[in-house]
Amino acid sequence: MGRDCLLSGGDDYELCFTAAAARQDEILAIGRRLNLNLSRIGCINESNGALSLLDAAGRPMSMERTGYDHFA
Repeated sequence: MGRDCLLSGGDDYELCFTAAAARQDEILAIGRRLNLNLSRIGCINESNGALSLLDAAGRPMSMERTGYDHFA
Protein backbone atom coordinates (compact mmCIF):
# COMPACT_ATOMS: atom_id res chain seq x y z
CA MET A 1 0.00 0.00 0.00
CA GLY A 2 1.38 3.40 -0.90
CA ARG A 3 2.06 6.15 1.63
CA ASP A 4 -0.62 8.49 0.26
CA CYS A 5 -3.24 5.74 0.40
CA LEU A 6 -2.29 4.85 3.97
CA LEU A 7 -2.47 8.47 5.11
CA SER A 8 -5.56 9.58 3.19
CA GLY A 9 -7.63 6.43 2.68
CA GLY A 10 -10.71 5.23 4.51
CA ASP A 11 -11.49 4.77 8.15
CA ASP A 12 -9.02 2.01 9.06
CA TYR A 13 -8.52 2.86 12.71
CA GLU A 14 -6.35 -0.18 13.32
CA LEU A 15 -3.79 1.32 10.96
CA CYS A 16 -3.09 4.64 12.74
CA PHE A 17 -3.96 6.04 16.15
CA THR A 18 -2.74 8.65 18.60
CA ALA A 19 -1.64 8.25 22.21
CA ALA A 20 0.24 10.22 24.82
CA ALA A 21 4.03 9.86 24.51
CA ALA A 22 4.22 9.11 28.24
CA ARG A 23 2.32 5.86 27.60
CA GLN A 24 4.64 4.54 24.87
CA ASP A 25 6.06 1.66 26.97
CA GLU A 26 2.59 0.58 28.05
CA ILE A 27 1.29 0.67 24.47
CA LEU A 28 4.25 -1.32 23.15
CA ALA A 29 3.67 -3.93 25.88
CA ILE A 30 0.03 -4.23 24.80
CA GLY A 31 1.17 -4.67 21.20
CA ARG A 32 3.53 -7.48 22.20
CA ARG A 33 0.80 -9.18 24.23
CA LEU A 34 -1.58 -9.01 21.24
CA ASN A 35 1.16 -9.97 18.75
CA LEU A 36 0.82 -6.63 16.93
CA ASN A 37 3.74 -4.79 15.37
CA LEU A 38 3.40 -1.16 16.48
CA SER A 39 5.54 1.71 15.23
CA ARG A 40 5.67 5.35 16.29
CA ILE A 41 5.37 7.38 13.11
CA GLY A 42 5.03 10.93 14.33
CA CYS A 43 3.79 13.36 16.92
CA ILE A 44 1.05 15.91 17.40
CA ASN A 45 1.95 19.36 18.65
CA GLU A 46 0.61 22.89 18.73
CA SER A 47 0.41 24.44 15.28
CA ASN A 48 -1.72 26.66 13.10
CA GLY A 49 -4.04 23.73 12.40
CA ALA A 50 -2.27 22.65 9.21
CA LEU A 51 -1.12 19.09 8.67
CA SER A 52 2.61 18.73 8.07
CA LEU A 53 4.17 15.52 6.81
CA LEU A 54 7.91 15.30 7.51
CA ASP A 55 10.45 12.67 6.52
CA ALA A 56 12.83 11.04 9.02
CA ALA A 57 15.22 14.01 8.71
CA GLY A 58 12.43 16.51 9.44
CA ARG A 59 12.08 17.76 5.84
CA PRO A 60 8.56 18.52 4.55
CA MET A 61 7.04 15.94 2.21
CA SER A 62 4.18 16.54 -0.22
CA MET A 63 1.00 14.48 -0.31
CA GLU A 64 -0.83 13.87 -3.58
CA ARG A 65 -4.07 12.84 -1.84
CA THR A 66 -5.37 14.35 1.35
CA GLY A 67 -8.56 12.36 1.96
CA TYR A 68 -11.75 13.63 3.54
CA ASP A 69 -11.54 17.01 5.28
CA HIS A 70 -13.60 16.74 8.47
CA PHE A 71 -13.33 20.49 9.05
CA ALA A 72 -14.35 21.76 5.60
